Amino acid sequence: MDRVFIRAAHDHAVHAIVALSLAALSMFTSACASAPAALQATATGAPLPIINTAISAVTNNALSTPISTTAAAIPVTVKPPATSAPVPPTPQAKLPAAATSILTVPAPVIATVIATRAATLEPAAAIVNGTIRISLSVLDKTVNSQLDALHSVGSPLPADVKAYRNTVLDSLIQQALIEQEAAKRGITVTDQDVEAEVQSYIQLAGSRDKWLASIAADRMTEAEYRAGLRSALITGKMRDVITSSVGQTAEQVHARHILVLDEASANQILQQLKSGANFADLAAKLSLDVTTRQTGGDLGWFPRGQLLQKSIEDAAFSLPLNQYSAPVKSDLGYHIVETLERVKDRPIDAETRANLARQTFEAWLQSLVQTAHIEKYPPA
Repeated sequence: MDRVFIRAAHDHAVHAIVALSLAALSMFTSACASAPAALQATATGAPLPIINTAISAVTNNALSTPISTTAAAIPVTVKPPATSAPVPPTPQAKLPAAATSILTVPAPVIATVIATRAATLEPAAAIVNGTIRISLSVLDKTVNSQLDALHSVGSPLPADVKAYRNTVLDSLIQQALIEQEAAKRGITVTDQDVEAEVQSYIQLAGSRDKWLASIAADRMTEAEYRAGLRSALITGKMRDVITSSVGQTAEQVHARHILVLDEASANQILQQLKSGANFADLAAKLSLDVTTRQTGGDLGWFPRGQLLQKSIEDAAFSLPLNQYSAPVKSDLGYHIVETLERVKDRPIDAETRANLARQTFEAWLQSLVQTAHIEKYPPA
């Protein structure tokens, strides 16, 4: 039976969140064997947190022309559901800031959306808030890039390509919203910022020639690479702003539980506890949670947002100390929960803070999606 809670930065189906650039990841997966191997193994069947770049329209100077002549020009990049845990730099290869800033807050599919004038547009896959158009060609190239990336790391290809394609489109839409919001807030990335990151990647690759060869192998130009990297940096800045409220401490509880399959069994355990039975002994004998029963069902300390089963978390935070809950239903079965300790501002470790930051960013992004005007168009 799976453990009831999950520690930070290993998310896994949540949607849309922080970008890199296709070129950047390509460097890690193909040209730079010294980079952490974990970067090459983040695919789990869901869209990889892979980097895409400004599509060919960049070279056609279509990047900076919005549909609306009154809207700000916004080149856009994107990424899919976070599926990877934070990957620290290895001593041998210190990752550039654009990479490490994203790895601390897991993430989704990535691509660059091109905004162009309505009069010159090819068929659209989606239009976001009436100003950013995601063309079918951009979507097609992004999907193909992700499929190529999955294949290159030996991951299985999605069984339902149509559903996968829609997931990629949703990620592009989410990234468009991120960059629109960044523009509203005056958050920008300078050419100097991009150049500094490029130099970091060149150093990681070993030479400029090797770096150019690696992006050429991914059928990208340097201009496309830089455009994708700029979007990655903008997204990282936006993420930092949104998650700045996540502090170094949080309200936390220390709780334990006993898991059984049905409500009747949970009620029997509850009656035994009320009659004086030892909680830890019952957990060791009866709990189906194999990861906690040997420690008396101890879940340890956790803040809100850390447990995989929200009903157990809610019960733990609502209970008075040293009182037993009524049977609590979850996806795993029924639980008896007891809260042992509670602290309003207990320090959190870096892993927990990263997880809370990810949740904060995801919640903010979903609020953008819910209030946005999004038009999707099926392919002809």
